[in-house]
Amino acid sequence: LLVRAEQGVGDQLLFASLIPDLAVRAMQDGGTILLECEPRLVSLFARSFPGVTVKPAQLKTINGKVTTTYDWLKQAGGANAAIPMGSLPRYLRPAAESFPHPHHFLVPDAAEAAQWKRRFGEKAIGLCWRSGKSGGHRSIQYATLEAWGAFIRDLPGTLVSAQYDATPDEIAALEASSGRKILVPEGIDQKQELDRACAMLSALDALVTAPTAVAWLGAGAGLPTFKSLYDTSWTALRQAYEAFAPTCVFVR
Repeated sequence: LLVRAEQGVGDQLLFASLIPDLAVRAMQDGGTILLECEPRLVSLFARSFPGVTVKPAQLKTINGKVTTTYDWLKQAGGANAAIPMGSLPRYLRPAAESFPHPHHFLVPDAAEAAQWKRRFGEKAIGLCWRSGKSGGHRSIQYATLEAWGAFIRDLPGTLVSAQYDATPDEIAALEASSGRKILVPEGIDQKQELDRACAMLSALDALVTAPTAVAWLGAGAGLPTFKSLYDTSWTALRQAYEAFAPTCVFVR
């Protein structure tokens, strides 16, 4: 069975929550799974889903349109069935009772996580205040830096930037408005090195984040995650938490 990638990193992390159940089903039926995903997720998914063959999505521009190609599929053994990963809930989560709680499905690199834990110390809280994209409906989902500054002023422990593209001006503004020091992790590209970023997040005690892929990366690894939202998200399925990653709760 070929499970095809859909949409962006956050969506693929969300739907990856179903892969463990699918892998059990495939083993029971004597089948195997090929999982296509964003290249930055390959090593993390390969560790998290043993027995599943994980392949990076390959994209080509044909007549001005970006198209997924499957030149690699034959060499990987081929597939006699395929499904877009966003269609998996239809079969594996048919009712509210089908969603496991608790549930975490990402397995960070333990050695990498331990290194970050030593750097952060005890009671480290990650902060992510916006997505990399803004404008339109997205913009109303993000609180202002002034509001974030007021919020983090009295938080305990070490404050860590989990904002993968934080600018020096943003960090300075947060520090000025809160009177707190923000630790910016060095030696890691949190946007490109998603496997390492997951390990880094797992070394925190909690994560407070705007609605971005960072929430799925943290909650998928079981990190207590608080997602700040202007309004509810369809992924909640009328719950006060992410049904697909229940350690992520909503704060409106």
